[in-house]
Amino acid sequence: MRPPAMKRRAVLALPLLAATPAAAQAWPTHAVRLVVPFPPGGGTDIHARIVARRLTEALGQSVVVENRAGATGQIGYDHVAKAAPDGHTLVMATAGLTILPSLYSNLSFDPLKDLQPVSLVVRIQNVMVVHPSLPVRSLAEFLAYARANPGKVDYASTGPGNPPHLSAELLKMMTGIQMNHVPFTGDTPALTNLVGGHVQMFIAPMAGAMPHIRDGRMRAIAVTGRSRATALPAVPTFAEEGLAGYEITSWFGLMAPARTPRPILERLNAEVVRIVAMPEVRQDFIAGGSDPTSTSIAEFEAMLPADFERFARIIRASGAKLD
Repeated sequence: MRPPAMKRRAVLALPLLAATPAAAQAWPTHAVRLVVPFPPGGGTDIHARIVARRLTEALGQSVVVENRAGATGQIGYDHVAKAAPDGHTLVMATAGLTILPSLYSNLSFDPLKDLQPVSLVVRIQNVMVVHPSLPVRSLAEFLAYARANPGKVDYASTGPGNPPHLSAELLKMMTGIQMNHVPFTGDTPALTNLVGGHVQMFIAPMAGAMPHIRDGRMRAIAVTGRSRATALPAVPTFAEEGLAGYEITSWFGLMAPARTPRPILERLNAEVVRIVAMPEVRQDFIAGGSDPTSTSIAEFEAMLPADFERFARIIRASGAKLD
């Protein structure tokens, strides 16, 4: 028979055990902010708005996209890492998050400890695009041009250390070509400057580049994944173009502040998995050059350390450091 003191402790614990599920059932009680740590109009922003619209329908509260760009995404990530862990502030993270610790020794937040994975939304290949004025139509022609004009090719990135920057640095490391890095705050300004002819090359997130490729404002040369992209089946991979071993892929995924109640995380995960499986959402993502991909919370958590190490190796080899 249970002693009276144990009975009292069990009875007192019941409200505490019930509190978290009850809070989750009440969530959300007001609008949810989905932070995009890059400018409007880019690939991260496009995907976030598709997800936000569907989450609004599912949750019965507005899910509002809020762009907080700057410092290679740090401003937006830091804001969410320090937000109340109540499910009302989320972030559309990118693989660039796993690069930041290798570039900055004094980050104001810890990507692994202060942000909680919810689910992937898409996996992404980048695509190497050039301004139409550049007299190249293949990777071999581009490399020949760069070698004949050392230091005269300016390439764009979405900021130091982000996947587009590391993609170009990996190309330099593997081929020995010389190019000049011109960083921007996101893919929208980078693409705008490529269209304007202010830079000649950009290994761009596919979602933002697709409209410009279709309109002929830039020329697609190669994609960075292991296989060709569904949205660009005629564009070869770097490996197919003779650069064996070249592969960099990225992702977008939903995250919340650490210590967000588990029932809220599980509800969010279930909704994101359902949204990513919608035929119309899949069509939108594929048209933008992305591969729709949802995960469990545990699967998303498990993949992050490997991404940290993968990008750290490239950064160490390139010598990139920002502080």
